[in-house]
Amino acid sequence: EEAGYSMMTGSKEDTEELNKQYALRLQEFQDARKEMAKIAAKKNAPSEDMMAAVAPYFEAEEEHRGQVSEEDAQEQLLRQVLVQAKAR
Repeated sequence: EEAGYSMMTGSKEDTEELNKQYALRLQEFQDARKEMAKIAAKKNAPSEDMMAAVAPYFEAEEEHRGQVSEEDAQEQLLRQVLVQAKAR
C-alpha cells in the first residue's frame, strides 16, 4: 500500500527506485521458490537404500513379463498348428 502511494505521489527517481526494488525482490522470490522446489524434489526422491530394497521386485516383474511373452508366442504357434490341423 505504501509503495503504491509512493509511486503515485513520488518523483520519477522514487518510482524508478521502487521499480528496481520490486524487480530485485521478485527475482529473490523466484530464486527462493526454485530452491524450495529443488529441496522438495530431492526430499521426495527415493534413497539408494530404498531403490536397492525394491530392485528385486522390479527384476522379478521383468522376468515374469518375459515369461508371459514367451508363453504368448507359444500359444500363437499352437493356435496356428490347430488351424492347420483342422484344415486337413
